Amino acid sequence: MERNLPPGSAHPFSPEGILLCKTRNGIKEIDISTYSQEYFYNAVDLGNMGETLLRRMSGFRDHLSVFDDFQIMQAPAATFKIPIISGQITILAVSERTPTYYDFCFADAKGRACCWVARDTFSGITHSGDLLNHRDLLDYVRINKELLTEKEICVFISGYQKTQITRFLGTDPALMVADHVDKILYIIPVPLDAATIGDATICCPLVIKRDQDSLICSIIPTATTDRGMMCDSSQLISPCFPEAIKRADFTVSIPEPAVKQTTRDEVVLETNVALDNQHEALSKRNAVLTTNPSALPHFLKSSDSQVISFGTGVNFIPCNRDPTKETERSAVILPCIFGSQLQGPILLATGRVPSNVPFQDEKALCTYYENLESVVVVVDDRMTDNARNLATSLRINALFIVQLDPEKKPKTSDQVQSVMSSANINAVTALAGPQSLILVNIAESFYFYRGVANPKYLDTSELGFGTDVTSIVESTSVASLMIPKITRLVNLEDDNTIVLPFSSQFVRPCDLRQIFEQLTIAEIKNIHNDVEAAVPQLQALLNHKDLQQLSKDLVNMLSAKVDKVTSPLRSAYIQYVSGEFDTGNKEWIRKKHDMLAQLRKTTKETQSALEPVISSLANMMSSQTTSKRTHDLKRLVRQTQIQNNVEATKSMTFDTLTGLLETHAEEMGVMLLNIETVPYQQVLRNLKNAAIDAR
Repeated sequence: MERNLPPGSAHPFSPEGILLCKTRNGIKEIDISTYSQEYFYNAVDLGNMGETLLRRMSGFRDHLSVFDDFQIMQAPAATFKIPIISGQITILAVSERTPTYYDFCFADAKGRACCWVARDTFSGITHSGDLLNHRDLLDYVRINKELLTEKEICVFISGYQKTQITRFLGTDPALMVADHVDKILYIIPVPLDAATIGDATICCPLVIKRDQDSLICSIIPTATTDRGMMCDSSQLISPCFPEAIKRADFTVSIPEPAVKQTTRDEVVLETNVALDNQHEALSKRNAVLTTNPSALPHFLKSSDSQVISFGTGVNFIPCNRDPTKETERSAVILPCIFGSQLQGPILLATGRVPSNVPFQDEKALCTYYENLESVVVVVDDRMTDNARNLATSLRINALFIVQLDPEKKPKTSDQVQSVMSSANINAVTALAGPQSLILVNIAESFYFYRGVANPKYLDTSELGFGTDVTSIVESTSVASLMIPKITRLVNLEDDNTIVLPFSSQFVRPCDLRQIFEQLTIAEIKNIHNDVEAAVPQLQALLNHKDLQQLSKDLVNMLSAKVDKVTSPLRSAYIQYVSGEFDTGNKEWIRKKHDMLAQLRKTTKETQSALEPVISSLANMMSSQTTSKRTHDLKRLVRQTQIQNNVEATKSMTFDTLTGLLETHAEEMGVMLLNIETVPYQQVLRNLKNAAIDAR
């Protein structure tokens, strides 16, 4: 496997503490036995980084106001493509001058360089130079589509005055690529930990290349580095630039097929070379996967369940051993329960060879999960953002329990919600499927976090965040809690379905619009519980861009249903009051009031009927990058502000303006007028440049 990977790739060979690293000259063995696991992971919180980034960007509004309505996301893949918009900021770096300048530079294979000093080295790329706001630093480049070179260009960071890049760890510098069509800022990971870049003073994580009207961005598997140098001119000779270009992959990846499903009998046939406890593991119809087997909730301590611990590897605990006496705890938690090969731009030196696993490959292990009656995954808050980002596209539908151990036990519901909101749930994000039920365990109590369950036993559509569900969880079997007939494993890259548990339907997200279009307003109101159950599934299945588009389509369609009902009444009312005006005619006045009352009543009824559904669909946020709920809430506030600002200007039609006036006309002293546009335009032309006598 190692021989098929590019130079710079590494593979752990534990427990001997040997790291196998592929170089151009072969496989090199590196002794890592003296390093702690934490050494290989910097625990950068990408949620906090996003908040820090927004604060810093707000100090450069003269330059960055164009990004006010952009979402900030992690790069969607190791290789991705964005359209080139001439004259716009395309790549930027925002940082803090601590300990010094985090210089943002470009270079080609021959060592020609572009930086804060040499700003126009490459055709079609213009560097801004250093822009300062107190301690904050902004550098960016604008790209000209007509002039941009077609050769590969390295994007790299240089520590001013040969400062080691690791010294910027903790200051949250951000390198970003801007997509001006989809309005997204993609964060490019730049390693800052000593295990990955050592004492490097320049680091190249990204290579770009023009492809007609697009820019292909390749995040290289292992950033190239060099020592004892800095960029402060139009030339910087270093082998790290041609090496980065050699490692770059400009092929936009095609999703790999999901793991082929096999039957349980096939698993037995395929694993004849497995360990002695194979039959013992397969005979148990329930499994508990846990990062801490010594702290399992009491209702999960059953001889009917196979306990599987995971951290830096997977370990099937034999039945003749007490799981609660397993005291070894990994300092690093990897999303490794599927037996998949984990890859990423971060050096992995902490993985372990699986132990006591009675299956010889990923396919057999996944099929074992598929054929279980129930699966529970018990995790804590130790998985870092970097580890989460190594997860494959596989997810498991199961009961997830996040165990928290706050310094002070929360006593009120507000305190419980506060603890839960600030909890790190990276393990859930990396592993949980869309039909999972996620609970939080604090002391002896269990609280609802999100997800779906069998409404016969637990109606999650009626549960608020932080609701105590201890009695239900402890008195109901895990298999009963889960929605029946769901698929155990889900590949996010497949064409998946969601379940509407109250109507017992399985539908594709793309079919929701058609389903809603065929329903009346009353019928949509009646499926509100199904909509509430669909939301967490959609948030888990779809990325931010696809979810936002689906949300917009559904909300617009539902709003059109309201308009279809109210428009005839509104048009009739406007036509009536703009006709012959006769305030002395009591019948005319009575009819006017009746028509207005009917319009208001119908509008209120239709809006109130759909408001819960529209609100649920409008406030969706993809949970594929969630680390903490607090970050999601802040992202939601920003997204809502952006949408409100954009949509308010788009949707202010004559009818909506009239609706506002109908509500407030009496207080404002406004009259509704139906103006003949052609004569009115003629009047305006006659008044041009003339004084108006308003007496």
